[in-house]
Formats: sequence, C-alpha cells, structure tokens
Amino acid sequence: MPKAPGQRRYPVASALTLFAFRMLARPDCVHFTFETKHDCDFWAERGIANDKNSSLIDGAEPDLFYPLETPRTGPRQKFCSLPGF
Repeated sequence: MPKAPGQRRYPVASALTLFAFRMLARPDCVHFTFETKHDCDFWAERGIANDKNSSLIDGAEPDLFYPLETPRTGPRQKFCSLPGF
C-alpha cells in the first residue's frame, strides 16, 4: 500500500536519526548555521536547533566570503550540511 504524502517511509530509521542528531547537538561546542529560516525552523521543530546553538545568515552573498590573507593556526572547525529529510 502506498504511503500518504508527507508520511515517513522508514519511521524507525527516522526516529533513530533524529535521536542521534539531538544527542550530537547537545554539547556547547556544536553550532549550526542555517541559510534560510525554513531550514532553521525545520530543525528547531525537531528539537535539534535552538537559539543557543544556531545562527541564521538568511542567504549567502559570495562577494562577502573570500580566503584569508594568512592562514589561521590552531584547531580546524568542521562544518556539516544538514539537509531536510
């Protein structure tokens, strides 16, 4: 039987994935940056993003982002893209 529109196809896997994201988002060192309010709201509704661990840049302007003249020293920051599922 086909699933209704918007109904999850793999509810157990989706629940486990959301649980894992919630646990990974708990440490203070984790910070999410969202390009659109829609993306931010999507993750906030699922209990992952909040005011303390996320920022909204509301669109990207490539002219504002350019390489540093001198490379940074110290630990590297890692970024992860979180698409909606």
